[in-house]
Amino acid sequence: MIPNRVPSRYSVPRRSEGATAGALASKARKARWTVGLLAVVLVASVVSVRFQSRRVDGANSGSAAQDSKVDDSSPTERNESPASVESSLGTEEVLRRLAAIESMTQDPEERVRLIKELIRSADLKAPGCGAVFWDFALSKLTPETGLEAVLNTLGRSWGSADRSAAWAFLMDPERTSVDPHDKLGSSQFVALKGLLLEWMNSDLPGALEQARSVTQPIHRRSLLINLYTQWLASAPEDALASFSAETFDDEMPGLKTWILFIMLVEEKHPSLVPKLLDSIPQEVWTHAGDTYDLARELARISHQPRLGAAILERLPEPIARPLVSSLVRSWTYAEPLAALDWLLDHSKLEATEPQVLDNLFERLARVDPKSAVHRFERISAEIQSQWAPILTAEWAPQDPRAAMDWAQARWQQGRGIEPLLRGTEAWVKTDPAAAAAFLQEILPIITQASERLELAQLWVTADPSAALDTFRTLAPAETLNARLNQALPTAAAADPLAAASAALKISDPVVRGQTVAKVGFQWGSRSPEEAIDWAASIPKSSEQSMAIRNIYRAWGINQFESATTSLGRLEPALRDQALIGIIHEHMNNSPSVAASLGLRVNDSQTRAELLHSVFQRWGRSNPAEASAWLQKSALPQALQTQLKARIP
Repeated sequence: MIPNRVPSRYSVPRRSEGATAGALASKARKARWTVGLLAVVLVASVVSVRFQSRRVDGANSGSAAQDSKVDDSSPTERNESPASVESSLGTEEVLRRLAAIESMTQDPEERVRLIKELIRSADLKAPGCGAVFWDFALSKLTPETGLEAVLNTLGRSWGSADRSAAWAFLMDPERTSVDPHDKLGSSQFVALKGLLLEWMNSDLPGALEQARSVTQPIHRRSLLINLYTQWLASAPEDALASFSAETFDDEMPGLKTWILFIMLVEEKHPSLVPKLLDSIPQEVWTHAGDTYDLARELARISHQPRLGAAILERLPEPIARPLVSSLVRSWTYAEPLAALDWLLDHSKLEATEPQVLDNLFERLARVDPKSAVHRFERISAEIQSQWAPILTAEWAPQDPRAAMDWAQARWQQGRGIEPLLRGTEAWVKTDPAAAAAFLQEILPIITQASERLELAQLWVTADPSAALDTFRTLAPAETLNARLNQALPTAAAADPLAAASAALKISDPVVRGQTVAKVGFQWGSRSPEEAIDWAASIPKSSEQSMAIRNIYRAWGINQFESATTSLGRLEPALRDQALIGIIHEHMNNSPSVAASLGLRVNDSQTRAELLHSVFQRWGRSNPAEASAWLQKSALPQALQTQLKARIP
């Protein structure tokens, strides 16, 4: 916020032409003492100002709210022209009316509107008139109450009336700066921006030359860029050509200045950005410096994919390369096929991060897989081998026959079986019966043993009852158990009983137990009651315990109430195994539930072991809650003492 200011030292050359600044200020203070007179003055001034404003520039008059908003953010957003006819309000009258405006209205928007109208109607050639507005604005307004809008209007209007005097005043820190050591403050900058924008309407070279004369690099650069941005709207070719010859201070290296200008142009005139990049002299890129830093700056203006592509095509490789992935990432969801075309046309595939390409081909498979595979012929064999499986896997659930025909054709051409495997794997999950029929059909024409084994394993997952015998003949004895451990849990989706029966026949007891547990969990996730009937029919064994635990673990996750209700139908030994499964699943997230279920375990040793496991976690996460539960329990005192030791 700009603090209140004392009036500046504007001068009046001849006393016969008007009162001195001090006398004028004194009259203004006296005017505040007479309320009746102020009211009359205000009414007269408002009527007069409005009449003149409408007559001179009615196109600018608009609503009060719209007219009073700060409008110096960009010269192209608004073209507020000052009055083009001779103004008549002198310095003394301006002082009286400013005093009236200050006294009679407290609404910031209305006050700013009236001040701006008064500026346009004032005789800014009169000695001290512009300074009166400057003093009033800086002493009575803030950035929040319209200071910048008023200063911008003052700069434009004063520049139209007497730009030399306006420039001399605004560039004099003794008269305009809060801090004399601040050669050009923010307020002067706003007013100068308005002044130069008006100046350029009649004398563009002169306005540019004046901007170049500003000694502070940051303000000089900003004023020049502001003028060039305005110039782009009317004569883009000339503006771009002139900007390419512009020189800036060493504190802002040339390329960074160009990037700043590019960002401003992209906001208002995005179609000009490629042409602007074309006009950057080659030597500017040669001294680019930190390419990563520049790429990060440019990344902010490449959010529009097609524009971003045009930008990258014009950048040197070290700067463009880090931008490729971010561009493709933003392009993938808008126009994935256009993104792929651009990557191929400009040989940018290798410059793109693997995960970004993954997402692109997944998206293409969902949107337009046929167009994508048509373009595969333009991709190198090495890159095809990486992304063809991903494309096929995403394509298969939508159009399995088309995806499989394409993958099979690639395999027959000697381009690898991986797409065929991944596509079939995805198909098995959506339509196991159709996938099984396809596998049974294609398996006889596969000659390589390793490829036949991979397809046979997929066949097991799609139709275990039909495929298991063939699979056992193809799988080496030393890997058969491990491969069944991989295939049978997935096979439970297509035929859980066949998968479960096959799991029980695995020769290795450790692998057998693991596989039964996995199949039980998968079956319990889909049809828990059928799964329990099967598990209960198994002879008593470690496999039966594993099956029941994992069936109830899955059941308890998906349908906790029905799972716990069903416990009553099990005999005590099986019920304990079911409770173990539910408790293990809940002891981390719901320890109080797990502890309460632990009380229902029939075997005392199993119950104690479970509660120890629960309290080992519960005691650390919520010791107060664990202690309160334990005090209310009816557990034997010895067990309570042991469990208390688990609580810190």
